[in-house]
Amino acid sequence: MILPVSCSIDLDFNNKQVWQIISEPGNLNKTHPFCKSNTVVKWDKDNHEDILEYLNGIVLHRNFYKWDNGKGYELNIGRKNGRKSKVIWKITGDKKSNLKITVYPHVFSNRNKFSYFLIHTFFINPGLKKYLNSVLKGYKWYLETNSLYLGISLANTNGFLKNLIMIRMVHIVVHMLFSNIKYWHH
Repeated sequence: MILPVSCSIDLDFNNKQVWQIISEPGNLNKTHPFCKSNTVVKWDKDNHEDILEYLNGIVLHRNFYKWDNGKGYELNIGRKNGRKSKVIWKITGDKKSNLKITVYPHVFSNRNKFSYFLIHTFFINPGLKKYLNSVLKGYKWYLETNSLYLGISLANTNGFLKNLIMIRMVHIVVHMLFSNIKYWHH
């Protein structure tokens, strides 16, 4: 079970203008507030693959498996040989558009349903929503100004990292509690 996290933004641009920027090779270099580099591996009609390096040094590979011209795409993202999360980008509207990103994050999804639900509800969902809203604001900024989006603050990046650390701590505590409960009943 993997619970999705979604965010969207209304844009005063038609869907063709939005599609042009989100489908451009290396577009994260212009729009993504936490991107150090977005390197294209393949970018042709049937194959789209790139590498995203974050400002904090984390490197993720994006492999696009569904490409719907003018409407959006679906991809898997993760470390080169690690688990992947599913991401859906979707454009709706005509003269004015809505850009929506939905992520199915794999993090902690292999845990028991109860602990996963708690971790997702209190840490993953709010942290990922902040992140996704920052990414979407980057696209809006770029479309409105045709300039790089530099709207990050260390508070936002540190807050996201703090949430990830807290998720891990809560997971450890929940695991200890539930593993002890198993032994109490024997």
